[in-house]
Amino acid sequence: MTDKKKPLILVVSVVIINKNKQILMQERPKNKNFAGYWELPGGKIELYETPEIALLREIQEELNIKLDKNSLTNFSFITHEYEDFFILMPIYISRKWKGMIKANDEQKIMFCDEESLNNLKIIDADIPLIKPMIELIKK
Repeated sequence: MTDKKKPLILVVSVVIINKNKQILMQERPKNKNFAGYWELPGGKIELYETPEIALLREIQEELNIKLDKNSLTNFSFITHEYEDFFILMPIYISRKWKGMIKANDEQKIMFCDEESLNNLKIIDADIPLIKPMIELIKK
């Protein structure tokens, strides 16, 4: 911990699992911080949004699909300190969606198995989730 005051950013993410027990990951686009790192889909929670509503909005904006709020399952949460800010991130699981997944923000996306997850350049905040996600898809 540092004494430097940093803003807290609230973000939300989802572990999207397909029928082949693979997890959807996305690469951060070139025009954003941490470009080239892979992360779970999601985004910032806006003022007056619940994490679930923010997640539904972000996933539709980013991936062109609709998640069912009632089929979201709590998975974990992460707090992480970056150089200039802190994040607090609830993470959900979804195995159901409507529509065809399509990257709307020019980011690369792919469904990953255990080997792929272990070989990606993962953003720091998501690294502690890799092992629990692998356990999730092994069930």
